[in-house]
Amino acid sequence: LDVYAPPGKLGIIIDRDESAIFVHTIKARSILIGKLFAGDKLIAIDDECIRMKTVKEVSRMVAERNSNPTRKLRVIRSVPRGPIDV
Repeated sequence: LDVYAPPGKLGIIIDRDESAIFVHTIKARSILIGKLFAGDKLIAIDDECIRMKTVKEVSRMVAERNSNPTRKLRVIRSVPRGPIDV
């Protein structure tokens, strides 16, 4: 699943488990509410594989692209969807 993010901060918190980087929390004012969900696994950003990267490296990649007109996040959707942070 490809999710396209507009410029600016995403408003998500990511984490890593033994297999992947995943969305831990969607903040209440996130520009991606309804597009990304807690538990979604991130596998690429702008077609660059992130499977072997650290959370810090992925966060830096996203921040460096904050002013891009769009960013493509490739995710594997996990079910059930997690709550939004309020």
